Amino acid sequence: MQNFHRALVLALLTLFSRAASAEAQAPSRAARLLSLGADVPAVLIAPDEAWFPASTDAPLALCAGVRCAPVREVTGCEPPRCPGTGSTARAEHAVADVETFPTDREGFGREVERLRSDGALASLAWSYGNHPEPPPGPPVPARFSVDGQRGLRWELDAQASFGVLAASDAALVGGEVSGGFRYVWQPRSSDDEFMMLMFGNIVGADLRVRSFALMPSQTANLWAVSIGVGPSMGIAPEHEGFRLPSIYGSLLPEFGVILRPDLGPAWYAGWSLPVTVLLDPHLGVEMRATVLVVDDWVAGDDVEALLTLGVGLVVR
Repeated sequence: MQNFHRALVLALLTLFSRAASAEAQAPSRAARLLSLGADVPAVLIAPDEAWFPASTDAPLALCAGVRCAPVREVTGCEPPRCPGTGSTARAEHAVADVETFPTDREGFGREVERLRSDGALASLAWSYGNHPEPPPGPPVPARFSVDGQRGLRWELDAQASFGVLAASDAALVGGEVSGGFRYVWQPRSSDDEFMMLMFGNIVGADLRVRSFALMPSQTANLWAVSIGVGPSMGIAPEHEGFRLPSIYGSLLPEFGVILRPDLGPAWYAGWSLPVTVLLDPHLGVEMRATVLVVDDWVAGDDVEALLTLGVGLVVR
């Protein structure tokens, strides 16, 4: 029984060693083209066909190892069908047991590296080319963006805010609700990118309603409501999940009216700097810094400025 186990182990070891040897000793693609004036090295791209750099002598026979066959056809060839630019010689029958030369990008590169390591083909290493397909670019990160949402769409925004009256240093808290339509486009040239920087690639206008309450009250008016219309002009690069204000979106003012109890309406001009980060294709978080310059915040007073910072959600 012990002898049987020993024989079985030896048989398995022999089988594994032969399999590994067979895999390591894959058929070489080295071949020779015989002509009247020279013996030219070549690369087998099929059992009966070999590639070689351009030559002045017409090959007469294709040989690999001890097997030879007459050449019946010579044609031009380029990557990826061949490892480089040159010609192929097709023989009348197979001269080696090799696989057809791979044409896919990965297989082509792997096979060319194998040819470079073959000492019998060292004289041809200079003539190997590259696969015509460009290398794959880096994967696009899976981010939410306006990509695929070109055209007209709506957007709503709700924020909680806090701030201060610049002249009286009175703190205030409040909220803001705004909404409107947007036209979305994406740049396709350097001129488009300049236009996006100036005007934005998300262009529209919002109706904005704000409410303010003074904390603590230091004037006669305890609360106020503003109603206005302002531009919404943002920069949202393709495949990115954020939006920034464009140059004109920051410069063009919002205009509206502020209503207070026991006081007449006051007109204002405002400027905002919103920054939006998308959480998914239809929901985002926005932070908005706003300055409202109000004429006659309190009757008879000079111009007042309201400085606020709001944080909220955007639904689109």
